[in-house]
Amino acid sequence: MATSVQPRTLMTRFLDAIERVGNMVPHPVVIFLILIGLVVVLSAVLSLFGATVSYERINPDTNEIEIATTGIRSLLNVEGIRFMYASLVPNFMSFTAVGLMIAAMIGAGVAEASGLVTALIRKLVVVSPGWALSYILAFVGILSSVAADAGYLVLLPLAGVAYLAVGRNPLAGLALGFAAVAGAFTVNMLIKPVDAVLVEFTNDAARLVDPDVAVGLASNLWFSIVSVIFLTILIATVNNRVIEPRLGKYDRSNAAPDAVQDQDAMLSDAESRGLRYALLGLVGLIAVFCLLTLPSWAPLRNPDTGELIGNSPFMNGLITLIVLMFLVTGWAYGIGAGTLRPGDAIRVRVETNENGYMYVVAKGSSGSWDVLFPAKEVKDGDNYVEAGEQYLLPNRLGLWRFDDKRGEEKLFLVLSRRPVSDLDKLIYDLNQAGKPKTEGKAPAPKAETKKTAAPEAVKPEQ
Repeated sequence: MATSVQPRTLMTRFLDAIERVGNMVPHPVVIFLILIGLVVVLSAVLSLFGATVSYERINPDTNEIEIATTGIRSLLNVEGIRFMYASLVPNFMSFTAVGLMIAAMIGAGVAEASGLVTALIRKLVVVSPGWALSYILAFVGILSSVAADAGYLVLLPLAGVAYLAVGRNPLAGLALGFAAVAGAFTVNMLIKPVDAVLVEFTNDAARLVDPDVAVGLASNLWFSIVSVIFLTILIATVNNRVIEPRLGKYDRSNAAPDAVQDQDAMLSDAESRGLRYALLGLVGLIAVFCLLTLPSWAPLRNPDTGELIGNSPFMNGLITLIVLMFLVTGWAYGIGAGTLRPGDAIRVRVETNENGYMYVVAKGSSGSWDVLFPAKEVKDGDNYVEAGEQYLLPNRLGLWRFDDKRGEEKLFLVLSRRPVSDLDKLIYDLNQAGKPKTEGKAPAPKAETKKTAAPEAVKPEQ
């Protein structure tokens, strides 16, 4: 039977060409490295030809604009290499936006790592009524930029699941989620970490003209809020009236029986409790800042004029409030949701780049040590591992469980090309000096060798 092939249209070939070109674009880090190398090479070439650049600058003594001329200096001679080496750290330290970005990402990192951002997005999708689903998904997708790329990882698949759960085409949900997250990435109803960077760009440029001028962190907030409302309606309307009709009516019988349920979006009891804790934390933080801002004597008001909005410590240091908001709500969510609790278990996947003998030792919250590998139930106590092979520890049927003692648990891994007598003796001494018992004993050393490097912490894979 012959198979009919649809002819490739001009638009199809055009989109294929865009895809091929896009796939050839290197990673952004590689692009920056290429640009750095290009600047270095150009500096050397232009320096050989004696090139100069004329530009306008502000005279710091007279505050007048004047024309200045600078010759191109090579970065590949002795002086240039010395300059690049010595100015690496000062370049970062003098760039104000870096400090603000680090501070903001500390708070945002806690909120995202604790699972707060993911749970919030899922909660908003779950409570959405059917008629408003597209609008709420678009709204949440736009707001997800407050946590950098979390929207790409969470909202896109979740939008498809939400559409599928109500019998709508999941491809339309994916298109809606992508349009909201990517197409409206820079607007938000909240102040985002990236706002701190953009404001500093503006301030650095403005101070070239007036050293005393300053733009506040919330200078673009009202425009951004209106843009969120407008783009939410626009994206949802285009999706409902243009994209989804072109995809056709979705047949639910084509999906797997368990795929039409919105299980992936449901929150567990622990996650719901974590959201309640985060809300309480947010309310507490707001109460504290009300005391710091609302009274006439509040320390975050302008000490001379008493104003709160405008030139005041509150507005000048608004990034602190953003950081604390993320930190407090993320920390509260983590406590409520309980990321690791007694009875939780882990299994570790290890892959080495060399053949050798591996030892895994755990230090408990009480300071006691426990040998986790080698153990008799894993490879009959043999701790020899081969490069490139993945090993599950303790094994495919076993798990290491956390006890009910609160504190920090550490896992250490040591790999040696030969069995290490020093390490074996240390392990035996730790276990036989009143420490937690092990399930098995390490094999006797077969050869003498030098000490291995200091153990490195292993990140467990749950």
